[in-house]
Amino acid sequence: MLWAARMACGLATVHGRSFCPANLVWEAAQLPLFTVWRKDSWGEIAFAVLHCTGGDVLIAGASLVAALLFLGSAGWPNERYTR
Repeated sequence: MLWAARMACGLATVHGRSFCPANLVWEAAQLPLFTVWRKDSWGEIAFAVLHCTGGDVLIAGASLVAALLFLGSAGWPNERYTR
């Protein structure tokens, strides 16, 4: 299972560099659709964006780890499944 730990660390690095900023932009972009945009202070809006981004990052990270544990193998990603 050491390979799983190494794979999880690698995925966490890639995940942190790509998914976190993209999700932060997504959460900020959809703010005008909710009443928090019109009624709350800037501090509460920032908290809402960070809170929702953090939740999405945790969900995505847990999904990646679960997929790795249940479906991963020691050869992935070096071995391709399509050939």
